[in-house]
Amino acid sequence: MGFHPTSNASTGHWEAIKVDTVEPHHGRVEAPCPSYGICNGCMMQDLDVERQNTYKKQQVEDLFRRIGKVKVLPPVRRVGETNPHNKYGYRNKVEFSFADEHGSNQVHMGFHKPGSRTQVLDVETCLLQDDTANQIWKHVRQGVQNRGIANKHMSRQKRYLEHVVIRRGNQKYLVNLVTGAEEPQLLQDIAHALYQTFPLHGVVNSIRKREREKVKTKVVTLAGVDYLEQDLGHLTLKCSANSFFQPNTEQAEKLYEEVERACSFSGRKEEVLLDLFCGTGSIGLYMARACKHVYGYEIVEQSVLDARRNATMNSINNAQFFQGDLAKIAGDIGKTIDTPDIVIVDPNRPGLDGSLVEWIARSKVPRVVYVSCNPATQARDLQRMMEIEPRYGIDSVAMVDMAPHTPHIETVASLSLR
Repeated sequence: MGFHPTSNASTGHWEAIKVDTVEPHHGRVEAPCPSYGICNGCMMQDLDVERQNTYKKQQVEDLFRRIGKVKVLPPVRRVGETNPHNKYGYRNKVEFSFADEHGSNQVHMGFHKPGSRTQVLDVETCLLQDDTANQIWKHVRQGVQNRGIANKHMSRQKRYLEHVVIRRGNQKYLVNLVTGAEEPQLLQDIAHALYQTFPLHGVVNSIRKREREKVKTKVVTLAGVDYLEQDLGHLTLKCSANSFFQPNTEQAEKLYEEVERACSFSGRKEEVLLDLFCGTGSIGLYMARACKHVYGYEIVEQSVLDARRNATMNSINNAQFFQGDLAKIAGDIGKTIDTPDIVIVDPNRPGLDGSLVEWIARSKVPRVVYVSCNPATQARDLQRMMEIEPRYGIDSVAMVDMAPHTPHIETVASLSLR
């Protein structure tokens, strides 16, 4: 395999671009996707799953030693092995984009090309979603083309239809047509046809409008309901169209089992748990049966409403959820809740704000469980906590393969006071 080295001034590291294949690497398999190599998605599908996980484990170990400066690292455990019969079709959410062909009326519908925010690769089928979801996507593609919606623009630079998001919950689907203007009547025929043809929870139109440097979203229900339901272990959860839920349902339960193990509950229901970046409340509610009380914080208002609804729906009375920007209110959290025994954080890829890292460390919370989709920022944040409070030490690190065939890794690390 030949590589051409390039420098990256923003990171201070060397990078490499593959030029050609001199000899097939060990563990190579035939990539089944016709878009492999030109799509920015499953870049590891030409490597068998076992070798993918070996590579990912090595990456986690390297990041914790190099960025986290961990001298004695507990063995990185692999939990929730990928079902060999479920290597594809595992994603419960896929987002498709639209872009115009420069100098023509042609519209491309699919995924963004690698390194581009404006160019889209035409994709009719994605192997990461199941067959029904692919049939829904084909129906949408044809519908928006036949009705002229794919070509509709509000201005020269602003198109009407921006994205289509297809989500799955309990073997039914929620289709979210994301637009830049409020004209839901244009989508009514497509929504009705989808609802009559496929097993759907509903079809919604998310209307994105920019107001004073902020993007606000209004959701209009076109058919059915504006949420999906998903069973997860002992819970049944409702998730609104734009609320986050783990994209791999089968592995999500294994992830939450690992989080519960990392919390090291006493079994006496005496711990107070603080769930930060709680989303729709799934992690906190999953742990509630082992806790005295759960407090959850989340910045997205609709997700907080979902979390409260999920607590009520599952008859969980020892959980409360609050809305707030954790980067701004970190110092005020401890003034409004009981002192936590355990803090769970599950931030997005950029990781934790420095003020939140400092608040957790200076609060000397007995146990911190950090769930991450980016082990690089996870290692950085844990290293900062251990610098501020040297009595903290890493007890365990585990990885769950939530995204086979991609470089993405989900990790769970636990930290405790020594």
